[in-house]
Amino acid sequence: MKTHLQKLEQKSYEANTKLYHHFTEIREPNAIARRLSLLLTEMQQYARASINAHQNKTEQKEFLSILYRNADETNEMYTMLQNVSPINLQVEINSISDILVELVPNIVEEYGREETLFIITPRFQQLSNVWR
Repeated sequence: MKTHLQKLEQKSYEANTKLYHHFTEIREPNAIARRLSLLLTEMQQYARASINAHQNKTEQKEFLSILYRNADETNEMYTMLQNVSPINLQVEINSISDILVELVPNIVEEYGREETLFIITPRFQQLSNVWR
């Protein structure tokens, strides 16, 4: 689980850096980009917090749940950003989703299938086929 969370932290950082450089270069203030940046920063923080909370299952479960909800919001925010800006973060956003899908079996192993359904969002439940 730790490796996946470290990858997630790294990909969030990469996406946020690319976003920052794009909007710094063109000097275009964009509220959607700022919100997306905050979500990516929060994802980094909660990935790190989840790694550090590996001894406290209740706290780690909360952090994991936040990560999945955050990823859903990140996807939505990126979709809105695509409509108003030429920036392309598709690879980074897809990587974040892929890492979270790959993390699901670890969560099932750690918390059980039933509890996992409360941790991960419906979108990731569907993507990971956790229902089967």
